[in-house]
Amino acid sequence: MNLQLLLHRISHRIRYFHAAASAPLSESSVFDELVSVVEASNPMEPELDAMVPFLFPAAVASVIQQPPNPQLGFRFFIWASRYKRFRTWESRDAILRMLGDEKGMDLYRQVLEETKRCKFEVPAESFLVLIL
Repeated sequence: MNLQLLLHRISHRIRYFHAAASAPLSESSVFDELVSVVEASNPMEPELDAMVPFLFPAAVASVIQQPPNPQLGFRFFIWASRYKRFRTWESRDAILRMLGDEKGMDLYRQVLEETKRCKFEVPAESFLVLIL
């Protein structure tokens, strides 16, 4: 994705959340917007970083519990692990269930490697689920 397109998408998302800030955001609207970013953005991290001030832990946990697919769920969890307020037991439990699925551990390792290759931070907290 070129830089101009990425900046346009980020500014659109910021305008969306600023406009919505005058009215209370429902958890479902935030969930829908998060899923949209997770599904459509590659990489997702820059757009998600711009949305952090407008997110709340329950919405983040919902995306981890109901990811579009396991790879995106793992990648979103790794991103969310960077922020202390998004590290919830619900999120960890959802990831542990996904890790227990067939090939879940292999898939998580692949996503960790991909995230590192893309030069995005992989926080230590994202490894905790591997030792629980």
